[in-house]
Amino acid sequence: MVDKIINTLAFLALLFLIFLGGFAVSFFKAGPYEMMHTGFSAMKIAYKIQHANLNESFFVWPEPNNYIGQSGVTVYDTDKAYDGYTLYSPSSEQAAYLLDMNGEVVHSWAMPFSKAWKIPPHIDSPVKDNKIIWRGLHLFPNGDLLAVYNAVETTPYGYGVVKIDKDSNIIWRYPGFAHHDISVGEDGRVYILTNKVTEDVVAGAPHLNPPLFDEYVSILSPDGQLEKSISIYDAFANSEYFSEVVEYFTQTQRADISTSNAEYGDIIHPNTVTYIGAEEAEKQPLFQQGQILISLREHDILAVLDPQTETIIWAARGFWRAQHSARMTKDGNIVLFDNDGPQTTPRKSRVLEYDPVFDRIVWSYEGTAERPFYSSVRAAVQSLPNSNVLVTSYENGRLFEVTQKGEIVWEFFTSDTLEGDPMRIAGVHSGFRFSKDELLFLNEGE
Repeated sequence: MVDKIINTLAFLALLFLIFLGGFAVSFFKAGPYEMMHTGFSAMKIAYKIQHANLNESFFVWPEPNNYIGQSGVTVYDTDKAYDGYTLYSPSSEQAAYLLDMNGEVVHSWAMPFSKAWKIPPHIDSPVKDNKIIWRGLHLFPNGDLLAVYNAVETTPYGYGVVKIDKDSNIIWRYPGFAHHDISVGEDGRVYILTNKVTEDVVAGAPHLNPPLFDEYVSILSPDGQLEKSISIYDAFANSEYFSEVVEYFTQTQRADISTSNAEYGDIIHPNTVTYIGAEEAEKQPLFQQGQILISLREHDILAVLDPQTETIIWAARGFWRAQHSARMTKDGNIVLFDNDGPQTTPRKSRVLEYDPVFDRIVWSYEGTAERPFYSSVRAAVQSLPNSNVLVTSYENGRLFEVTQKGEIVWEFFTSDTLEGDPMRIAGVHSGFRFSKDELLFLNEGE
């Protein structure tokens, strides 16, 4: 009996010592506090996201449903379309395909995440390959390809960047929480979006409730080494625009948009990073070569970051909602996919060309009754040299080229459907058109 009492007291004393040790670590933020606390914060966000009603799927029901059953090239006006090759990535696999104007595959790339990293150093328990996709792509003239991995049902959802050659051999990998988009400067530096979970209160915005994602524009060397990460929150805090946008950095501001993830720590949701090159900067007096155009979906904000001063030098909002793929045109304007801007019934999306100098829309396309389009998430645009725009409508599984007069001069639908449910198609990511002269690797051996 005495031994039992002694053992019980010893056990209680041990528990008390553990409690004191834990209290000391937490109170003084000593020893393993940072690692344990950040890990716990990540688990809290992961729990919220995984238990949210996101219903994420890479196979979609086309909106509108009159596109169901269409596949391949359905429109091709040889006189008005910009001739070349089209790069796209379907949501059904970690692969990209290069099409000719008739929709025939002339080249392809593939690299499953599990092959790129058999034991990833940055992700403890990666999801299976069927829940990982390629989002951002960048194709080089020699056939090398950069691809950004994104995953679902995991936090963070950014899984890294890989560079592969034309034969899908790995050149380098960046094991970081890169997500959504990628851009390359004239000197070969690579610009990506990354994030991490933080418990810190955002400077100038104490109303934000940690834990949350601290979002960054990260710069990689041409061989994939991290050179610099710039906090988007800090860049706004250092900017004259901060007081104008801080009121929108709340957890309830975008409750009207079904895609809002703010309550799960995803406050601003950057989805676009675009390097502003010499040609664009020459036509646009507001921006300079080397600055970075970004898009913040949750608050309808476009902004330009100067990576030298680490400051937001320009920002705008108001014409668009939940936008994606803000890109510079050859005239110095910005073209973007306005996912929810029209706010109509039935819902539809539109493409906008925006003049940042005079703060006005100079051109838009909302589809027609016969050829409408809508994508609540993802989607992309590319301004072409002939002034047409290539549009990637994710939820239609559709790529189309539209003129300034609103004519569809080229159109393509993916043929990938969900096994057992042919009504559901693979969404389409990352559409890009290249002239035949740009892609030198296709002419090798001729």
